[in-house]
Amino acid sequence: MIAEFNADRTRLTLFPDSQDRRKILGMVQRGEASDKAVLQDLLPQTGELEGWEFIDPIECGDLTDAPIIGLRNSEGLVVERWGWMDYQVCSIADAIMNTGRAVLVGGD
Repeated sequence: MIAEFNADRTRLTLFPDSQDRRKILGMVQRGEASDKAVLQDLLPQTGELEGWEFIDPIECGDLTDAPIIGLRNSEGLVVERWGWMDYQVCSIADAIMNTGRAVLVGGD
């Protein structure tokens, strides 16, 4: 999995490799490919995403049902977050299988 930020960190693009895509296909076939499950299974806990966690949208003042991941500072406050804003259109698994990537939108 390659996780890539744009210059101002308002977009996080996930590029799963062929092994990751096979894993997602298996999750889909078993009915286990919820957006949260796919993110949990694929996102690295290293590099710039070390320490990521799921964030309750209300905690950030976001009025959405989109799955949101984020990073906290040492005081426990959310300092950056990204959400799967296409959640009403397609799943993360569908986006990855159809386009080879998933783009999460957010920032600080």
